[in-house]
Amino acid sequence: MYYTLLGIQPDVDFMKEIGFEAFVPGNHEFDDGDVVLADLLDGIKDVVPGISANIMPGDDSPLKIAENLKPYLIKVFEGGQRVGVCGISPKAKIEKVSKAWCSNYVCLSTLNNRYNVSLLSRALEQLSRMKLSL
Repeated sequence: MYYTLLGIQPDVDFMKEIGFEAFVPGNHEFDDGDVVLADLLDGIKDVVPGISANIMPGDDSPLKIAENLKPYLIKVFEGGQRVGVCGISPKAKIEKVSKAWCSNYVCLSTLNNRYNVSLLSRALEQLSRMKLSL
């Protein structure tokens, strides 16, 4: 309800305030299309990384050049332990509740669950080659 009234800015402020480690776009981040999602990612880029292994922006999408959307991140803890963290956006949830979620990027709508698993597997394989904890 608050999103309908206040838009995306309260989410940005909240993430900055509590110190999120990572942000995976979920269902409501797609409500107003990829322009608003790109704005959100830009708004949090200095605070929290955006990750999702199964968002595949099309050529005309502002997400194509989003600096803050990667399939995974590498977190380094005290003592030097490196941990890979993957994100995957929830296809079924997004399809069910979001009204404008795939305007001009290839995302989830054309991807079946097997393909989503394949994208996640590819990201995990990349992290494994780096000898990280997963």
